[in-house]
Amino acid sequence: MSLPEAVYDTAVRVEWKLMAGFREDEPSITNVELAKRVGVNANTIARWLKDLHYQRYENWVLTQNYAALSVVEKNKIQDVVAIFTEGATEMQDRLLGIIQSTGDPKLEASLCQDWLDRAGHAPQRNVANTGQKIVVLSAEAIEVLLRRSAEAGLTENTNILPPPVIDVMVERTEGS
Repeated sequence: MSLPEAVYDTAVRVEWKLMAGFREDEPSITNVELAKRVGVNANTIARWLKDLHYQRYENWVLTQNYAALSVVEKNKIQDVVAIFTEGATEMQDRLLGIIQSTGDPKLEASLCQDWLDRAGHAPQRNVANTGQKIVVLSAEAIEVLLRRSAEAGLTENTNILPPPVIDVMVERTEGS
């Protein structure tokens, strides 16, 4: 009797499964070669690689297969992780500088969303699969959002439409 195979929490396109498998087997594969193997256009591959849902799926695939790696392969990965970890603080400072100095709201939003995703605060699908998103925010983050909305005049009586209603559920976590 074998153990049940791990199952991803949402449905995934067959093409994404193929693509993740090819990228896992051959990380240096080009988009053009990947497109030929999967049977789509190279521009489609580029678009999928930018899709946060695909990135989350590929990360899950790689995590599932990490346990099967040899000790030598795991050590190589840990060496790479150590190099990235060593420079992470400097890169975060640079990213924060870019966010604070750019005048482009679209770029700011994109960078902030990417930062939240990498910090583990990415939107999550609701269990009921209704298409609603759940975002986990700390008390400090909520305080900043409320302060910024007041600064923007969204809480005052203005001609601007009121912000949408936000359904908030507070859960205690360890240490709170």
